Amino acid sequence: MISELEEHIKHQEYDAAKEVLPLLKTLFHEQSEILMTIDQLQKQLEQKDPGSERQLQQLKQLLVG
Repeated sequence: MISELEEHIKHQEYDAAKEVLPLLKTLFHEQSEILMTIDQLQKQLEQKDPGSERQLQQLKQLLVG
C-alpha cells in the first residue's frame, strides 16, 4: 500500500493517492499519531501540494518505527 501511495505521489497522481488513504486509516484506526499524519497527507493531496512527498516520508517513519 505504501509503495502504491509513493508511486502515485511521485507521478503527481494526487487523486489516485487519496484513494489509498481510507484503507490505511482503517488499518491504523487506534494509533492517533499515524492517523494525524494520514489526515495531514490527505489535506496536502487535496491541495495537490508537491510537499506531500515529505509528509509521506514522515508517515513511513511512523509505520516502520
